[in-house]
Amino acid sequence: MTQVSSLPRCNGLATLIGKALCLLTGWRLVGELPPVSKAVLIAAPHTSNWDIVYSLMCGWSVGVSFHFLIKASHTQGPLGWFIRALNGIPVERDAPQGLVEQTAERFAESDGLLLMVPAAGTRSYRPYWKSGFYWMAKEAGVPISLGFLDYPTKRASLGELLYPSDDLRADMDTIRAFYKGKQGKYPDKVSRILLRSEAKAEAEE
Repeated sequence: MTQVSSLPRCNGLATLIGKALCLLTGWRLVGELPPVSKAVLIAAPHTSNWDIVYSLMCGWSVGVSFHFLIKASHTQGPLGWFIRALNGIPVERDAPQGLVEQTAERFAESDGLLLMVPAAGTRSYRPYWKSGFYWMAKEAGVPISLGFLDYPTKRASLGELLYPSDDLRADMDTIRAFYKGKQGKYPDKVSRILLRSEAKAEAEE
């Protein structure tokens, strides 16, 4: 794997922990690291609480630091320091500006940010993906990293880069083709890769 990248880096201790955990569990990060400093990383298929654990440790094993969004209230209290240490980004869901705008501001303020977003929005099966990951990337002017966890092979990857265009359906077709064959921990819980807006547009045609 090519490890020359401008993605945000984690510290040496996290890298050692990541390497040790990958050796113990058999997981490994494959493919090249994206040659960018900022991206929205799709976390898919998402069917288990273990997904974030394996994602973090595989990233750490090559020195890459992920961030993720979490309700601001969860970064407070006794365990708030732990969430922040894991790079949880607090967001105010009731803020005047929406989540997409808050995220775009965070990207603009950062020199490097790899934001992990579970596009399905849940570990259970859903007929649609949430579109937030797409509009976050488009609003912030950053690419989408097609990351995956494939449980049968214990492979993780930051995948390919997709720069959102003005053709949502074509972009989603690229995403669907990329994730074909990738299996989550619980295959029956893998959500359908389709945005609600796509389904609505198809129904109106």
